[in-house]
Amino acid sequence: MKKMNQGNPRLMSLVLLMLSLILWFGCSSNKALKSGVAYTCDDRKSFVVELYENVDIAFLTVPGKRFYLHRMPSESGTKYSDGDATLWIRGQTASVEIRGRTEFKNCLAKPK
Repeated sequence: MKKMNQGNPRLMSLVLLMLSLILWFGCSSNKALKSGVAYTCDDRKSFVVELYENVDIAFLTVPGKRFYLHRMPSESGTKYSDGDATLWIRGQTASVEIRGRTEFKNCLAKPK
């Protein structure tokens, strides 16, 4: 008998996480989405953040990548991170570090 391909464990974990989030937010009776905010930054860069209340998470979407971030303790402003990407929000401004390097700086929330 041939052994079945077990697949990539990291990919399977990601798929399970995404399915769990879809079920969590799709089945919730009250709306978890707090806000979706687009930011424009120096060098004409931009990103979008979706903040979810009651669960202290944020989805950060930068060109070509999406990050699932957890709210972290912060002495100044609001901080979300997954260890790889970090989002700092201070009032109407924000910045994003990816792998310890500031990739998006001097970012302002776009008016709705």
